[in-house]
Amino acid sequence: MPRMGRISAERSGCTTQQYDDSAAVMNESNTAFELPLFLLHAVLFPQSSLQLRVFEARYRRLVDFCRQKDSIFGVLLIKSGKEVGGPAEPYLIGTTARIEKLGHQEDNTLVLSAAGVRRFQVHSIMGWDPFPMGLVSYLDDDTASPDAQLVERLRANSVRCVQLLLGLNGEWARDWNLPRDPTDLSYLLASRMPITLHTKQELLETTSTGKRLKLEEPLLEDQQRQLHRQLLESLWLQSARLN
Repeated sequence: MPRMGRISAERSGCTTQQYDDSAAVMNESNTAFELPLFLLHAVLFPQSSLQLRVFEARYRRLVDFCRQKDSIFGVLLIKSGKEVGGPAEPYLIGTTARIEKLGHQEDNTLVLSAAGVRRFQVHSIMGWDPFPMGLVSYLDDDTASPDAQLVERLRANSVRCVQLLLGLNGEWARDWNLPRDPTDLSYLLASRMPITLHTKQELLETTSTGKRLKLEEPLLEDQQRQLHRQLLESLWLQSARLN
């Protein structure tokens, strides 16, 4: 499920910096470019989505900038500090995002849905006013193909986890529509598995699809064991009630 992030109305005391209006348009090369930044207690992956409620003034300006310039922005996990009402130090690898939906609540809070696009690395934080801005460049996985048997094992285990989840709700599915591309599969697993933010960040920073899948295999196997145990416990309780 997408995570709801909250951005506070507080602002850290930093010097004002003016930004080029052309900053943060989709850059197709690996050259450095300026990118507006959201700092969150969340990890966004390419091909995944994020729901945000935005009420802090500087992040409202960031959203306005992105809408006016049809710009992407970057999502970074907070390494230390607060998401709400205080300064924070982010990790330096994140994912660019594009706003897909934007709405307003009665209290004038912005509610937006964003889609993860591409990984990036921060070279420097350029300033915090009128909103956080970084100098970044894109990161891509290496071109080596991951082990085909590993990919198929993960696909099979993913389907089994979905079936177990459905079984807990009294439902059933023979198969599940999973990405055929191994990199997309690795991002889907990383975004959906109930693992710590630190582990998610580790997976995001891994630059090889094969290595990422290898890291995910024991995590997925552990999740499958937990779901299987939960399903057995649920069936046992149902049987006990019938008797």
